[in-house]
Amino acid sequence: MLSALTIRESRVQDWRAAGELRWAWDVEDGDVPTYEHDDFVRTFADWIGAHRATHTCWVAQEGEDIVGMAFLVRTPRPPRPSTGDRWVAEVQSVYVPARHRGRGIGGRLVDALLERARADGADRVIVHSRPKSIAVYQRAGFATTPLLMERTP
Repeated sequence: MLSALTIRESRVQDWRAAGELRWAWDVEDGDVPTYEHDDFVRTFADWIGAHRATHTCWVAQEGEDIVGMAFLVRTPRPPRPSTGDRWVAEVQSVYVPARHRGRGIGGRLVDALLERARADGADRVIVHSRPKSIAVYQRAGFATTPLLMERTP
């Protein structure tokens, strides 16, 4: 029997597990690591700690295992006379290992980030998706728009 799945903001003790997931993601994609494994996991965990003001790491936990991660990024925008403080949320680095896919974990992570962004008053939420993940974001209500443009530097 599977343990209940919990989606929550990460805690310091989860950050190395998030680093393990990021490592697994790159290996799955066929990228060649330039870090040693343990150095990367430590670097990733330290990065999460250093960027907590703008990047909130969320995890999916099943029993004792972290089986998914995602980041909610908060980017401030200049205030307007009519609205005061403004900010845009971005969903980043949503990853669930292959052995845990197909059970809605990624969708539940995205839903939790969207709910937090809504509750905290984000102007909008954006995501830059990989082709194989587009359906997850569409199910969550994301759609393409001609108003958001991108340019490679």
